[in-house]
Amino acid sequence: MRISGVKMAAGVGGAVELLSKAVVVNAAAGKHSATLLFLHGLGDTGHGWAEQLAHIRHPSLKIVCPNAPVAPVTLNGGFRMPSWFDIYSLDKTSKQDEEGLQKAAKEIHEILDAECSEPGMSPDRIILGNEIS
Repeated sequence: MRISGVKMAAGVGGAVELLSKAVVVNAAAGKHSATLLFLHGLGDTGHGWAEQLAHIRHPSLKIVCPNAPVAPVTLNGGFRMPSWFDIYSLDKTSKQDEEGLQKAAKEIHEILDAECSEPGMSPDRIILGNEIS
């Protein structure tokens, strides 16, 4: 497992720079031919997920678990915690953090683009997963 705080190439064991300035990467044990990009939930980090997912992975699978930036979350009284975007309310009709959602989506696309640019990788060999609570 590798934890990085700087921008790196997306090669085996590498990372791309995120808002959080940290990403956890479990390099493929064998020839890298597939990637799992897994996003943690509110208040969590990628560290624990990377560790747990490493126990069940295929040798050709690289696991990328980025850490969301720490920011105030309105729903939780402004408490600062890892969050991909602000959450104002659980009401489906409430205002959404469009700017935060767009920023998170851009970062996810950057990671996916970096993975697709690796030799031998194809978009159909990338899985995007997330924690559901």
